Amino acid sequence: KPGMARFVWIGVKRADKNLTSLIQAVAMLHEDVRNQLLVYLLGPNYKNNEAEYQALARKLGVEQNFRFMGPVYNQEKYDALESADVHVLPSLSEVFSLAMLDAMACAKPCLVSRGCGYEPWEKDDFFISFEPKAEAIAYAVEAMFARRAQWPQMGKNARAVIERDLNWPAIARTMIENYTRIVNA
Repeated sequence: KPGMARFVWIGVKRADKNLTSLIQAVAMLHEDVRNQLLVYLLGPNYKNNEAEYQALARKLGVEQNFRFMGPVYNQEKYDALESADVHVLPSLSEVFSLAMLDAMACAKPCLVSRGCGYEPWEKDDFFISFEPKAEAIAYAVEAMFARRAQWPQMGKNARAVIERDLNWPAIARTMIENYTRIVNA
């Protein structure tokens, strides 16, 4: 539908990815926001969790807001990210999300739960962070919608972080600097 915002999540549909809270959050959104939102959940169906997530979305009356899809790899994954407006990562815990790095490389603004490793880049204004609880996720989604006109710039900011800090030459430089400092201490 024209005017719909396409949020994308990519990963393995496991409990620690906190998709239950994401579905609950969508049910909590103000109706005007909810009516503009499609969330694409892309990834393997771990232990048939997808059926539970679909049942929850139906029970909460938000099944029309979700598209449950299988895994995507290689170019298909990047095509999915390119066609999205926002990347969402509601995980309970991540060391450092590769899916979010891919979204950043595709210049997408992000929603990310706290504790997923992106705190050092808060000043770069490409993401909104939240506690991994349904209420906090709903608030963050509404905050992202309030900034809809800024999504292109937030995406550019995400891409700039990749180009500045999160690429192999920059990482190698940082490692060499740290090892040199440690050896000379």
